[in-house]
Amino acid sequence: MGEVRGKVAILGATGRMGQALLAALQDSTDLELCGALVSPGNELIGRDAGADLDWRSGIAYSDDLAEVLAHAKVAIDVTLPTVTNDIIAACRKAACPLVIGTTGLSDEQRQALTEAANSIAVLPATNFSIAMTLMAGMVREACARLGPAWRVDILETHHQQKIDRPSGTALALAEEIAAARGQRLAEVVEYVDAPEDRNNPDSIAIQSVRTGTVAGEHTVTFSDGSETLELVHRAGSRAAFAGGALKAAAWLARQSPGFYRMEQVTGS
Repeated sequence: MGEVRGKVAILGATGRMGQALLAALQDSTDLELCGALVSPGNELIGRDAGADLDWRSGIAYSDDLAEVLAHAKVAIDVTLPTVTNDIIAACRKAACPLVIGTTGLSDEQRQALTEAANSIAVLPATNFSIAMTLMAGMVREACARLGPAWRVDILETHHQQKIDRPSGTALALAEEIAAARGQRLAEVVEYVDAPEDRNNPDSIAIQSVRTGTVAGEHTVTFSDGSETLELVHRAGSRAAFAGGALKAAAWLARQSPGFYRMEQVTGS
């Protein structure tokens, strides 16, 4: 088997992202599964977590959070905000680093993550794609070079079952733009059904589309009326997110307590 791999717990293992993570773990050379958390009463409790993905993980789905974290060197949380507080508390108690991809967190929950970083390593991300992490840096650079006179539009497209709207990634990109311009996002963002619906040409407009089975597409458009620059990221499948999340987890497992970003994982 070669050198020993790090043990990772997947929290939210039966969701779309959880299943993508389990599938990616089958071929991981850095991490091995040690726990797979599901909701209480889930019919899969006790079943091998890799069974439906055509591999035997040797780890059963469980609804016992403490049990799932017992041997973990790092946890990846892809659940819902309703259980975020419990997960933060359990990871702190288990001294387990936490990679969290849950979106729609409240201000209080984000503050709880910041406080947790005093005792464990924490890495929150709205999008684990390596290419998207690079794109965020490109957006910052475009803002710096083009200046505030350029109009900015963000278009995000996802599958019909996606709950949050706009996506966490779209909001994160808008935050990058606002910060680069020295603005507060809440004061300059507009949520529109079409680009022409915006009321303020100087705002950051976000348009959300829900259709089909699209894993995720984000387009940031800069325009000054005479020319246009578009930065586009398309995820062909959740494998792009799963691969980045596993890379982040393997990296975070080696870090001291603190608050980290995907840019530190990728060096971008």
